[in-house]
Amino acid sequence: MEPSGDNAQYHPYDLLILKHFPDKDLRHVQRGEHRRLYDSARIKEQFGIQPPRDSWPLPPPRPYEELEPGVEEWRRTAIRTIDTRVSSYANAATLYKALGRSAQIKSPTELHERRPHRALLITEVLEKILRHGAPRDQYAARDVCCKWRHTIEYILSSSYRSHFPCSPVEYHSPFKAHWAWQQPSEEELAQLEKRPELLSHEAAHAATNFWVPARITQARALPSDVRKTIRSLSLHANWFRKMSTSTAALDEQRWLDLSQFNFNPYFLDLLSGRVQQKLGRLEVAVKPGRREHLVFQQPLSDTKFVELIGSMFLTEPPCQALGIFVPGRLGAATLEPVTTICDVNGIRIGHLLSTLQAHCGSVVDLWSHEIPALRQQILTTPWPKFTFAVDKLFPWWYYGRPTFVLFLESMEDREVPLARYAHTFGEDYERVCQSQWYEDIPT
Repeated sequence: MEPSGDNAQYHPYDLLILKHFPDKDLRHVQRGEHRRLYDSARIKEQFGIQPPRDSWPLPPPRPYEELEPGVEEWRRTAIRTIDTRVSSYANAATLYKALGRSAQIKSPTELHERRPHRALLITEVLEKILRHGAPRDQYAARDVCCKWRHTIEYILSSSYRSHFPCSPVEYHSPFKAHWAWQQPSEEELAQLEKRPELLSHEAAHAATNFWVPARITQARALPSDVRKTIRSLSLHANWFRKMSTSTAALDEQRWLDLSQFNFNPYFLDLLSGRVQQKLGRLEVAVKPGRREHLVFQQPLSDTKFVELIGSMFLTEPPCQALGIFVPGRLGAATLEPVTTICDVNGIRIGHLLSTLQAHCGSVVDLWSHEIPALRQQILTTPWPKFTFAVDKLFPWWYYGRPTFVLFLESMEDREVPLARYAHTFGEDYERVCQSQWYEDIPT
């Protein structure tokens, strides 16, 4: 029963519902009930059941985005977004300058026109100043003169090479007794205490996807009442019931996920906004380009600079094992293993980056293989099925970019880490994936 003429402002599902349920007030009907009413009305229509009245009321008009013109406009935008993103991983490579692209490096002529302050000629003073610079500032400073170059190279050769603040750790390694490390800020604790699951018994009862990263649950500063509530909620969570040592994860001080580590800022800068820490894991997006799909672009032509960064430890403290996964073929909430990298002395940046680089092609191939089904679903689904805002979320079931997902693991792979359950149960993936598709990917 399609609307036409004056009925174009009405939704065809609404018209059919009121034909068979004329007393229903659709102004206050939520999506779930609306679908049930429509299914019932459609069955009545198919079996030729006469409506209860000879005439029935018109439904309330719907806004533009819930009618055919608005839905079709959304559909066109979504298809264009998908096609643009897919083509960005197949077109010719773009020239990227991962390091120093935001730092304005002066030409040699400009540099010779300015004389540095005489304090900067003192090696010890210069070193202290340059150590406080961000990675990109240091990359730019390296090209000022030979003295600055040597100073920067010394800084890099002496940074992130010690076992700080402790010897390398793996998943489930114990904390030192009464050790304060990576404590959450007061703002984070305040936000945690405002979570609806902690405020409402009804919300707590339904919080089967409740998840808090280990940096919070292992914090010494966590208020006792909040800790008790978190423990109570976790006992009812989906991930908890799958854990063999779950109570230990709540009651003992241990290394449980990547939220407890400091990541090397040089590593983060190399990946240039394409790395994200969330729910105790690390996500690394592959940069657009041609089939090589570089994880990162080498900052300079000489290899010494790359080697200085690559030989640094990835994290503080150094981690001994990382599991590398990609979103699985059944959707973003699932995982497929790529490989595990291990080093009893601690994983270094170069080890991780070379591993990611080696698997970039297969990761992009997997991503590219899944996207046509997503695109087809958006393209061919009848427009009334995209009426409500939540309906427009359901098709976005896969990541908006090829992505590696990293977890802290144990050297012997004894059990599934907690953060892997958080990946499956801890997020609203349709909403997360939709936002990824419409975000720009830093290059």
